[in-house]
Amino acid sequence: MAPSSGRKLGVYSLGFLKDRRLRQALAAAGWDVVAGPLSRDIEAVGIWGARPVSARGVRAAGLRGVPLVHIEDAFLRSVKAGTGAPVMGLTIDCTGNYLDMAGPSDLETLLNRPVTPPDAAELAVFDDFLRSGLSKYNDHWRPSSELPSEPFVLVVDQLRGDASIALGGAGADTFASMLDAAMSENPGLPVYIKRHPRAVDAPERGHFSDLPEGARFLADGFSVADVLARAQAVYCVTSQVGFEAILRGHIPRVFGGAFYAGWGLSRDEMALPRRVTAHTPAGLFQRVMVEYPVWFDVYGGGVADFSSALRGLEARRRAHFIKVQTGVAVGMRRWKRRFVTGFLGPCGFCDAPGQAIAKAERKDVVVWASREPSGLAQACARAEVTLVRMEDGFLRSVGLGADLTEPLSLCLDDLGIYYDPSGPSRLERLIEASRALSPAQLARARAVRQRVVKLGLSKYNTGAEAPAAPKGVRVLLVPGQVEDDASIRLGTGEVRTNLDLLKVARRDNPEAYIVYKPHPDVEAGLRIGAVPDDDLAALCDQVLRGVSAQAALDMADEVWTMTSLIGFEALMRDKQVVCFGQPFYAGWGLTKDRAASLERRAAGVSLDALVHATLIDYPVYRDPLSGLACPVEVVIERLASGAPKSSLSNRVLAAFQGFFAGQSRLWR
Repeated sequence: MAPSSGRKLGVYSLGFLKDRRLRQALAAAGWDVVAGPLSRDIEAVGIWGARPVSARGVRAAGLRGVPLVHIEDAFLRSVKAGTGAPVMGLTIDCTGNYLDMAGPSDLETLLNRPVTPPDAAELAVFDDFLRSGLSKYNDHWRPSSELPSEPFVLVVDQLRGDASIALGGAGADTFASMLDAAMSENPGLPVYIKRHPRAVDAPERGHFSDLPEGARFLADGFSVADVLARAQAVYCVTSQVGFEAILRGHIPRVFGGAFYAGWGLSRDEMALPRRVTAHTPAGLFQRVMVEYPVWFDVYGGGVADFSSALRGLEARRRAHFIKVQTGVAVGMRRWKRRFVTGFLGPCGFCDAPGQAIAKAERKDVVVWASREPSGLAQACARAEVTLVRMEDGFLRSVGLGADLTEPLSLCLDDLGIYYDPSGPSRLERLIEASRALSPAQLARARAVRQRVVKLGLSKYNTGAEAPAAPKGVRVLLVPGQVEDDASIRLGTGEVRTNLDLLKVARRDNPEAYIVYKPHPDVEAGLRIGAVPDDDLAALCDQVLRGVSAQAALDMADEVWTMTSLIGFEALMRDKQVVCFGQPFYAGWGLTKDRAASLERRAAGVSLDALVHATLIDYPVYRDPLSGLACPVEVVIERLASGAPKSSLSNRVLAAFQGFFAGQSRLWR
């Protein structure tokens, strides 16, 4: 619970003073961290947890007659345990330590307030958390399919010396009593003990050594959410897993004075007479997760709401798994390798399929989709190695790829690639699955779409304003494309050139005011697809050279396209779109399709569902300022601010690339 701004918080531990991110987070929460021994006018003393070093702060607060502020990590912390992750949330308690059952805390006071049923918005946040599968730490790697298939009882171990155990009125013997109860109360069911991750390789750090018959250790690496989904009953002392068990529908047997015990949602071994209010899981979540901690914007500083913090951690978890799983990258031009490692981690680079398989060491092989070497897919299949195809994302940069501007987003696809309709892609599967999105997810997609449209964003975000079109006429926009682009080669039928598209548009719309926007790479002379000037004069009323996609769309009433991304951007702006190819956004009932239909796709997908799949679920995003993986909302704001643009070295290299476009071996 954030205090008023600018209060001086004296600290007596070097950890506070050395951790820049922690100091910044506390400043955002309204505390100015200063060295206690050197400051005379502190208003409170801050301590971290109940470690021995905290005793100095406790003594100092008593001697100086100022309040003691108890600070801990919030209940979502990071992907991996340990230091190094940005501070995303803190509990800042001005009454006591929320883990200490012996005395009150701000959290206990908050939970003792009269219950008010969660409203629709609060329930949506709760649903988002449950759907995310996030826990305090999230470095899980085992699939849920490897969990025991039979019903089982879950017993949660903790590290010896964990402060929450003693503060919760428990000890080593409590764990033995808990295991005895789990076995006696569940005859016939196997009992699995979930070790603390730090005790897996050091069993002496946990509380169990010789296990009785019928009890065994659960393998490490499963997500807490997956384990709780399979468990029949949960037994714990003070572990946060017990709190998450409540949120996921369990009534855990709790053997310590945990912060979540005593609220009518657990079977408690200990009496907790100060706790008098009965809660629902959603109400407990709202107060513990949303109202009690202070959540931070790790991308731009300042305080954030819980939903923003949740989305950021989801993005960082996904990026972590990509980096852990990627072995080698194939088909990456040299200038791309620097930014590719920001998305994929320190992977190796090579081009030969055989070399890629060997170098990947059973991890994923990632290939730039348009530069996939012949035989790579077959080689990966034979070696039972996953091939992941990569392309630029749909909100890419401020500047063209031809100018070697680094992207803020990439698409990674383990099934195909979004522009190839000859087979399924991960995006296609996500669009199909989007029919089942929750109202909260659709609301998020709608907010993203509205923000993109309001800010006038597109893939590259370059170009000038368009001249005004005549009033009182129907304006039809025809976006030009690169004619040897893979989406044209793989996703079009009879109409497969810009000239053919213009001819059909004019034939079918003799009275329309047709505007043609050449593709920027074609205008730059880097790719094929130019339409002769005589044909342009005969077939269209205006040529939008150097005009931004947003300006062109603002003019248009409808868009006629083969497979251009401008068709998707037009849908986002509620424009009618006529497709002569099979782009990823066609075939779902949102476009007028003039090409052969795909049996895999069926109408009934809403626009917001399409946006959720395309802009939220499918790409991966990276914040250029913090260097962290981020959700789409962060990239939208970065693009709106105009940063970053192509570096000077990349602009010089791009100029040489354009000059020697026919000699590509010189600049690869």
